Amino acid sequence: MTIIAADHVSLTMFRDEDIFPLAALRRHELTLSRGFSDSTSAAGTGWREAAVLDRPLTADLRASGVFVSGEAMAALREAILEAEAATFALHLPGEGTWQGAFHITTLSLAGQSEDEMTFSLRLISNSPVTFTALP
Repeated sequence: MTIIAADHVSLTMFRDEDIFPLAALRRHELTLSRGFSDSTSAAGTGWREAAVLDRPLTADLRASGVFVSGEAMAALREAILEAEAATFALHLPGEGTWQGAFHITTLSLAGQSEDEMTFSLRLISNSPVTFTALP
């Protein structure tokens, strides 16, 4: 069994024709969900019956880390101010890449004197998200 390391996880953003390596992530959480129907019947066993609905998968990414450049910070700032979806890629070393169009719903910036600027953000998918495994 190989343990997948959480360090060296990175986030990239694609806007227009530009690619912005945004950040090295210190923490991330990717939640994938799909709607389901919850039903029981009088003739049933009394147990709840759940069925996956034919709905698209939704991705919710929460991440925090450090910007790799001032240009990366500016690109993220512009994306949240313009309220337009942008394509993001979450790179997991040794595993692969999750990629799709996301809206930035939350962006928090923080910093201390003589220390790096850090951020935390929340992204909600705007369209299907894909996974590309490493060979």
